[in-house]
Amino acid sequence: MKTLSFLIGALMALAPVSQAEEAPGGRVLFILDGSGSMTRSLDGVSRIAAATDVMAGLIDSLPEEIEAGLMSYSHPRPQACGGVELIAAPGAMSRADMMYSLAYIRPGGGTPIAASLRRAGAVIRQADKAVSVVLVSDGFETCGGDPCAVARELRREGVDVTIHVVGVVVDARVRDSLSCIANTTGGTYHGVETMDALHETFGQLRDMLVLDASLPLPEEDPDGVSKIRLGSGVLGSVDVIDASSGTVLTRLSETAFEPLPAGAYRFAFPNFTSPPFIAEPNDIRTISASDYGLATVAVMWSSAKFELRGPTGQIFHVTAGPPHQIPPGEYTLVQDGMDLEPIAIPRGDFVFVDDRWPGGFESDR
Repeated sequence: MKTLSFLIGALMALAPVSQAEEAPGGRVLFILDGSGSMTRSLDGVSRIAAATDVMAGLIDSLPEEIEAGLMSYSHPRPQACGGVELIAAPGAMSRADMMYSLAYIRPGGGTPIAASLRRAGAVIRQADKAVSVVLVSDGFETCGGDPCAVARELRREGVDVTIHVVGVVVDARVRDSLSCIANTTGGTYHGVETMDALHETFGQLRDMLVLDASLPLPEEDPDGVSKIRLGSGVLGSVDVIDASSGTVLTRLSETAFEPLPAGAYRFAFPNFTSPPFIAEPNDIRTISASDYGLATVAVMWSSAKFELRGPTGQIFHVTAGPPHQIPPGEYTLVQDGMDLEPIAIPRGDFVFVDDRWPGGFESDR
């Protein structure tokens, strides 16, 4: 099993140093689900133990210029919906004390996500500065609120917030609810089902938090024009395609926001085209590879050319050099027209292939 420090170190070594990395600054508020369902297992440990351990590593690894804060819900009063506890506003507590506080979160009660977002909004208003929020949850709102509506309300009220959401072993209904929060505020949604995936996701979030610190969200457009940008986890550019006509409207290759009129669109990655996405007036969206579970494939120690052939006939050519991103699924690895072996590529996986057969395929999971 990977450690977070190893993962973050690898990401920092592989990623080019950007202007945001050289001079980071900003605020982040972590919201951790303290409801009773967080006692359930994730790879043999409780979800709360897994989340607090990885979150502590991320907090400790952030650049000093980024002020971190912490909030949790339900655990102080484990009956029914309990309460929302602001443990520390961004910058109000040392990181050592914050990580110590994480260890004392004891799950119990319901899931008041909407109430926690309202409380976060009050904290951000008081600070009068842009804040990124990282919400980690494994459940559906159970306390009568509408988290996505609250997120929209915060944006309409001019609260400068970007919400990234991590869904821990969730079903489709919960995923749709949590991803709506992220999409409404220009953040990203990440679904995880293993400890390794949790570590990988928090490594990606570190990069995004540094990016968010240097790119404030745009103000609402009086004509309702949406805004869209490319997330830091995408390899290559992404074309925005009109879902009705098939016309390419723009190509996203930078992390700055671009205007996007309300309508239906598809996003064309180098090896994948998304299902239709409906842009509502004044939506703010960050396009992320993790939204679609895209896996990364790299050819190592070989100059050979490989193909990954899917069950419906799609073929992806992978060669040495920059990694490739492809959809997850069942594939057959092919070299020089010869089938080598079937491989299953999970969502968000990182895969290495080489020509040492048999056994030249290695999954990161």
